Amino acid sequence: MSAEVPNVQASRVRVLLYVALALSAALALLGHQEIQLRVMDGSLPPETRLAPAAVFFIALLLYAVDRVLLVRNRGYPSGKAFFQVGFGLMLITFLLPGGLRDYQDGRSHRRGGDAVTALMRHSDARVRALAAEVAGNRTEGDHLGALVELLEDPSESVRSSAQAALERRTGKRMGTGPAAVTAWQNYLKGAAAPAPAERAAP
Repeated sequence: MSAEVPNVQASRVRVLLYVALALSAALALLGHQEIQLRVMDGSLPPETRLAPAAVFFIALLLYAVDRVLLVRNRGYPSGKAFFQVGFGLMLITFLLPGGLRDYQDGRSHRRGGDAVTALMRHSDARVRALAAEVAGNRTEGDHLGALVELLEDPSESVRSSAQAALERRTGKRMGTGPAAVTAWQNYLKGAAAPAPAERAAP
């Protein structure tokens, strides 16, 4: 019975470890750009940018506990366990500076005001598309000019996001293609407006 208790503890730690590793990987690989944009937009606090590194650190602590239990209960080589934990610490030294830098950038953008327009000129197409989406869901801010510029973006997803955002912000449709870009440019200048039949469906 006494041998079963450590095994149960080790199994629980292992499950928590796998969950933490999966969450850390998801945040680092899939959620980083989304978190970055939402922090810049003000939807999330700057501290959120530390989430990938924080979750990985939790996973590393669980991994260290798992190695200790292996050494204690199953005779796992202590030198090997020490090396593995040390390697994990080395990885977090690469993650943490980037997270801190992102955190500081987020605080700077929050103090500096709206950063959505700047994000619409980001080098990453995914960030530009998300920034256009955020701009389309806002009711304040002068984003229409930047959205019209995105209608000529090389990325189709960015162009689609910009078009949808313009339609949400203005309630109007201009179609697609070069003619639509010209129509939106004229609309912003006040030189032309679409007919009532071209208004976007609610």
